[in-house]
Order: sequence, then C-alpha cells, then structure tokens
Amino acid sequence: MHYTIYEGYDRPYIRPCPIKNKEDYVRDIITLERIMFEQDKTYSYNEFLHEWAQLLINAMHLFEAGYFDCAYYSLRQAIEMAVLILYLADLPDIDAKDKWQQWLGQKDFPTSNSMLNELKLKGKKFQEMHIAFPEFLAELRQLQRILNKLVHKQGFFYLYTIHGNSMIIPGKEQNHFILDFPEYLEKTIRIIAMVRIFIDPYPLLLAEHNIAKKSFCLTMPYPEEFIIKYLGDDFVERYKKTSLYQKYYNECINKQVVRVI
Repeated sequence: MHYTIYEGYDRPYIRPCPIKNKEDYVRDIITLERIMFEQDKTYSYNEFLHEWAQLLINAMHLFEAGYFDCAYYSLRQAIEMAVLILYLADLPDIDAKDKWQQWLGQKDFPTSNSMLNELKLKGKKFQEMHIAFPEFLAELRQLQRILNKLVHKQGFFYLYTIHGNSMIIPGKEQNHFILDFPEYLEKTIRIIAMVRIFIDPYPLLLAEHNIAKKSFCLTMPYPEEFIIKYLGDDFVERYKKTSLYQKYYNECINKQVVRVI
C-alpha cells in the first residue's frame, strides 16, 4: 500500500523532546525507590514502591520519545499507585484485608478520591495528616485535574494532529505541556514523597543524626537536597510536630539500637 502523504508509519506528529537535567530526575526517582518499607505490616508493599518508580521512569522515556500524552498518563498511574499503598497501609486491618482481596480479584475498587475520602474517616494516620497538611489534597486534586484533561484529550491542545499547528493554537499554549513536563514530573514526585511519609516517618526520621547512627535497617533517608527540592523546610517542621512523627521518634530515641520491624 502506498501512502502519498505520510509514507506509512512515518507520521509527522510525533516529535521527540529531550528532558533537561534528566539524570537529576533519575536520581530523585531512585531516592523514592530506596525508601523501602521494612515494618511487618507494610513490607509486602515494596513491589508497589518499585512500580511507582518504574512508572516515573516510563513517563520520562515516553516523553522524550514524543508520546507526551502517554507520559502524562504514566504520571497519573504513579500517583494512583501511591494512593493505593497509602489506602491499604492506613485502613484498619480488617478493612485493609477485604480491600486487598478485592484488588487482587480485580473486583470493583474505589477511585483515588474515594480512597482518600475514606481515609479521612477511617485512616489511622491520614486523619491527622490531611488536617496538618491541607495543601496535600489541594495539590493532588489540582494535579489530577490537569492530568485527566490531558490524558482524556479534553481540548485541541492535547491532539497530536493539532498540537504542533501554530495556526490553530498560539505558540505559548501550544508548547505548554511540552516545555513544562518537568514541572509536572516534580509535582508528581512531591506528592509521592508526601504519601510515603504519611505511612511511616522513616525517610525523615533516619535523616536525624542521633537516630541514624544507631539504626539497623535497609531503608534510606531522604537526602537533604531532596527534602529542600520537594518538601521544603516549612513542611518538614510541621511534619515533625505531628503525633505520627513524635511517636516513632520517641520510640527510636529510647532504644539502644533501632531495628525497623
């Protein structure tokens, strides 16, 4: 078959786009993957942790290859995976067991928003977290709203056949989701970094010198530069005042050796 315009699979709409500072983002994603779960209840969720890291890497590969909508879909999947872990880890045990079976059996399962709303009522830790950090849900829902519009191609901006046409879409709007992909990648990493310490505080707790020097565990702390880039001093100061952090800190500081179990 002869294609007079597009010559088979050589479509004109896919435009590869390199990501600046790509290695920095790879390092940040590896940081997220190294903050393992080691407590008995959450240890089995490490496969999910590896999955969200893989989804973030996938997003970068897809974006650089020119498949920008698929890249943003992968960001959305990473967020959904993080919320799933938080949901299963923070529900009361009997509820978590039932939901785990539903998830394994591919039965009807709540959406991310439904999971978070349920955690506001039942979550052992999230009840405090969503009050202490109202920006978390605000940022998450704003990011989900943007990702959903792009993934579902709600507007000419998100069509491959239109996206590069400056006659239809002004240059600034035309390039927004191309030029600003790193911004949305960073927002996704920030959300996941917060979710991780809503489950347990070890990524920040192990950054405390007096805890780290007597700790025996595989989990790595968030590096200082990661904390500055994605969480910020104000967030960390507020987090350290939560009962979740204080409980773990007091337990660790009074032990000869800290063993995460």
